[in-house]
Amino acid sequence: MRTTQNEGKLPYDRIWPSQVIGGEAISRATRAETVLAQRSWDPPLTMEAFAAFGPRSDDCLRRTKSEFLVSLLAANGERQICIYGATDAETVRAVNREIEAPFDRAWSASVHTP
Repeated sequence: MRTTQNEGKLPYDRIWPSQVIGGEAISRATRAETVLAQRSWDPPLTMEAFAAFGPRSDDCLRRTKSEFLVSLLAANGERQICIYGATDAETVRAVNREIEAPFDRAWSASVHTP
C-alpha cells in the first residue's frame, strides 16, 4: 500500500492493517453525509468493549437520524475508523460525546467507487 501511495504521489499519514467489524456496506444510498470518526485507543480496543458501544448508541443514532455503517479496527486494536451516515460531522461528534466514545476527529467524506 505504501509503495502504491508513494508511486501515485498520494499523501497519507499512516497505513495499518485492519479488520472490518459491524455495520453494513457503504453505498451511495441517500444520506446527507458520509462521516468518518477517527479514534486512537490506549489500551487497545477489544471486541467486547466495541460491542458495548452498540446498545449505548442505538437511541442516540435514532434520535439524530444517523446510522452506524461500518468500522475498521487496526489489527493491534490501537486505531479505528468508524463510518456513519449522518446529517453532518457535528452530529456524529455529538453522538460520540453523548455515548462517551472517544474520538480524535470527525469529518465528512465522499464515497468514490471504481
